[in-house]
Amino acid sequence: MKPCPLSFAPALGVKLRLWLRLGAVYGLGALLFCLCTSGLKAEPPVLQAGAQYPVWLAPLVFVNGDQFGTNSGYINTLSYTNAGKYAGSYQGSLDLMVLPATDPYGGPSPSAAQVGSFIQADIFSVVGPAGGVFSFWEPGSNQPAFSLGTGQIGSGRFALTEPHENADPYGHIQGRTFTASKPGIYTVAFQLVDTSVGPWSEGPLHSPSDVLHISFQAGISIAAVTKTPSGNVIRFGTCTNSLFAVESCTNISSPNWTIVATNLTGMDRIQSVIDPDVSAPRKFYRVRSP
Repeated sequence: MKPCPLSFAPALGVKLRLWLRLGAVYGLGALLFCLCTSGLKAEPPVLQAGAQYPVWLAPLVFVNGDQFGTNSGYINTLSYTNAGKYAGSYQGSLDLMVLPATDPYGGPSPSAAQVGSFIQADIFSVVGPAGGVFSFWEPGSNQPAFSLGTGQIGSGRFALTEPHENADPYGHIQGRTFTASKPGIYTVAFQLVDTSVGPWSEGPLHSPSDVLHISFQAGISIAAVTKTPSGNVIRFGTCTNSLFAVESCTNISSPNWTIVATNLTGMDRIQSVIDPDVSAPRKFYRVRSP
């Protein structure tokens, strides 16, 4: 592994650097984060949409949402790019699929919504770095379909169901992209809605789902450092198919980085390591990838 220079130049986006001043843990002030990305890519996960029951007004559900919500430790990595229409942003994908209700599309799935329902996804809040913007892009578009700034309450909606002759709610649209404008961790609120009209024009066949909060990281990010009796616990995001190392130093002006942990396998999860050496009054941490 090669160390990364302390710089924010976009041209260095193909490298990974992340520094953390552990001041707050020792009562020395606020945490200081400095971070950038690595251009790492992982296979997009598949988040399944369906219904609790295939009956009128039964709520929609994220069928495997427990594997994607913030409580699961899942994190989706957006990688920095300095070329093309996403230049200067962090970009990636989240693969969503509506389960099929009929045989021609691989169904019927026991968790499918009713035939005739039309499932869409709403994004209505984003929490993340100050001044950051989170955007959704349709395939082939040269501008985002919608954007939400961090701390903004709004609504961006995109269809998940594809048109079918037999009105199956199934949909699995490829090539969609999410982008973030600033490095750091974003928590995005998703909800499923049915915009169909019932046979007597009485409204949607299904009620909305519960809200699912999903974490995205623009660049590999340290989520937190906490002082415990066993040492400093460093929590950081990782992505699959990559190895990571956590290093520390006591002087950021003239760093002598030492290994805390190495050869850590990424898993699209927030992972943690413990630094048992708490003898220094302050420490800086970074996460690196080859």
